[in-house]
Amino acid sequence: MVRIDYKWVRAQFPTLEEPNENGFSFFDNAGGTFPCRQSNYILFKFYNDYKMQPYGATKNQAEAGRLMDEGRRKIAELLGLKISDLTYGASTTQNFNTLAISLLGHIEQDDEIIVTMQDHEANIGAWERLAKQKDAKLILIEVELDGELDLSHFKSCLSHKTKIVSFTHSSNIIGTVNDVNKIGKMIKEQCPHEPLVIVDGVSYAPHMLPDITALDVDAYCFSTYKTFGVHMGLMFTSEKINRLATPQCHFFNIDKPNYSIFDAAGPDHASIASLAGIADYYQEFAIHHGMNDNGDLNDARKYASEIMHEAETELLKDLLALIRRKNVRVYGKERVEGREANISFTVYGMDSKDVIEALAQKNIGAKYGHFYAYRLLEALGIKDLEDGVVRISYAHYLNKADNERLLGVLSDILPNTKSLALV
Repeated sequence: MVRIDYKWVRAQFPTLEEPNENGFSFFDNAGGTFPCRQSNYILFKFYNDYKMQPYGATKNQAEAGRLMDEGRRKIAELLGLKISDLTYGASTTQNFNTLAISLLGHIEQDDEIIVTMQDHEANIGAWERLAKQKDAKLILIEVELDGELDLSHFKSCLSHKTKIVSFTHSSNIIGTVNDVNKIGKMIKEQCPHEPLVIVDGVSYAPHMLPDITALDVDAYCFSTYKTFGVHMGLMFTSEKINRLATPQCHFFNIDKPNYSIFDAAGPDHASIASLAGIADYYQEFAIHHGMNDNGDLNDARKYASEIMHEAETELLKDLLALIRRKNVRVYGKERVEGREANISFTVYGMDSKDVIEALAQKNIGAKYGHFYAYRLLEALGIKDLEDGVVRISYAHYLNKADNERLLGVLSDILPNTKSLALV
């Protein structure tokens, strides 16, 4: 496997390129990653030179439109999709809300919508509101004691009444990567009428930018502020769901080339343009790390994602090795296989808040709480949902020095004896 060049990588992120003299390390990347300089530059340039109504007759207006088109084109190519496959929203929560509203006409009384206890509230609340509006039934798939999906319960809930199934690619709490196509196959076997399959990829995408074309899904959502860009949500939708949905765009934009019917009104113009910078970063990363420069952006995504994932996993192994010796409860797998580099735990005899504040005193950034997975924490039996869990989440720009700084503090503050409750 190609080893990551941390010196080059950290130079691509303005927050990290200067010598880390104050010892700051950031482990709240599941809440949002640092933006890369490629995306930042386009955003800066657009706001300074082209912040005007785009696609006008003047040179600068035309250039504003060209930059937006380039952003749409490059991010679509990076993901191996058509430009018209993507909707750009203020956030993934907003995209889920828009999608649910568009499917009001698809849902009838007594239909069933399935979501899971594993999900972020963005992928529950929108469907719950839709179900209430149409007097349909919302079914929540249960989780095991460690937070893993209860697939037997999942299977038993599928029926001829199932109209929509929406679940997460990986939980932002337990980190387990769900096998999207395996679950999709189970849905098809139990539901010959093939309900809509929708996936929340927000927690998964920062660690392995998804190959959406390889997934048998009708919609896939993730956030670009967690994939090294601006605060925006991207949503892929299939031709099937496009036919079933009520357009949310202006009527005169229906059937317009390269335009999504879910685009009620596009986000900030500069932000759309800056998406090209995310694609540029992946391509530059891939080429710097040995990919043939004849590869396209989609090739770069695949090549770069593997290296990024491997780098994160190497650091995560050391964290897991430490935690196994401590008096903590880990949610999800206590191994790197089958998970992304995002781990949550509680400490016996300590509040999660106290752990995070102890890290902060050493200039290490992380967070505690329910992380909008309120119902999952309830299902896991966590009593104080505001204190919630300690979450440590990696990004590929974190290096061994960052990890050793984290492990050193955790080693000092976490109690050593395993609780009998874990035996």
